[in-house]
Amino acid sequence: PSEPGPGDVYQEGGDCKIVWEVDASGTWKEMNIELMSGSNLEMNHITTVATIDGTDPAKTTFTYPCPQVTPNSAIYFYQFTSPASKETYWTTRFTIAAADGATTPPANEEQANGDKIPWGVGALEDPTLATPPPPPAGSAPGAGGNQTVSANSTSSSSTSLATTTG
Repeated sequence: PSEPGPGDVYQEGGDCKIVWEVDASGTWKEMNIELMSGSNLEMNHITTVATIDGTDPAKTTFTYPCPQVTPNSAIYFYQFTSPASKETYWTTRFTIAAADGATTPPANEEQANGDKIPWGVGALEDPTLATPPPPPAGSAPGAGGNQTVSANSTSSSSTSLATTTG
């Protein structure tokens, strides 16, 4: 994923835009995008935003109305998974501000290991609007951990999460 990036701010009710590179390998035909929060080691699923064909070159962006969340802070990120791949990718953390632009600082200034990556636990203001998480990454029969995926993980020493390989 390439958007959102560090410092990006979206407002509740406005457009939340997600951008990634097409998967030329054909593995990510079913690509799940989840809105997440939490620390690097204890991630919290908020809602599944979309399931998209990640191999379609005409589908490398997705825009949807930003949900009402609590708190309005720089603690949100997207997680990309596919049942056909054990790879997991994340965007950097970004802010979902209140409709009037108001935000609060993240509840935590650093990760458990001391990394200066602020985080917090967010939720939808109305949890009944949440879409459950998709099947786990790599859950499809024959899913391997060594597929090449062209989606890039955005890295930044202060705001990004690392990719994992299965």
